[in-house]
Amino acid sequence: MELAQRERHPARGPQDGGRAGLIGLLKTTHRDTARVLLHGSAEHRGELLPVCLVMGVPIVLWDRGASGPGGSNRLAEMVPEGPVDGLPERVRHFRVRAYADGAAAVRPTLVWEDAELPLPDELQLADPSDGTEQAI
Repeated sequence: MELAQRERHPARGPQDGGRAGLIGLLKTTHRDTARVLLHGSAEHRGELLPVCLVMGVPIVLWDRGASGPGGSNRLAEMVPEGPVDGLPERVRHFRVRAYADGAAAVRPTLVWEDAELPLPDELQLADPSDGTEQAI
């Protein structure tokens, strides 16, 4: 896992600190973390992602295709430590090239919180027990 504080170079987080280690970092020395790059198995990433979201990390990037901690080099082409404002576009371009190539095993996933975007409209949901025949 790599943590990047506002406009600084990423710092390596605890490789085996797990959930508690990440919480400790985000509460103390990495309180101003602007982005986190998650590595590891799907189970490990699934444990750390909710921590990042709850602790207010605005940008989280990981490779859904990675099966272990060796996946950090797989995302290097997107330059995750580069300028933050260009990261979504770099991920999009990478996905286009990977789809065209067909052989790329990297599956980048980006969570991006943009404070400038308005919140979505309120959802109008129906009770599923009412059946699906009724119009909303």
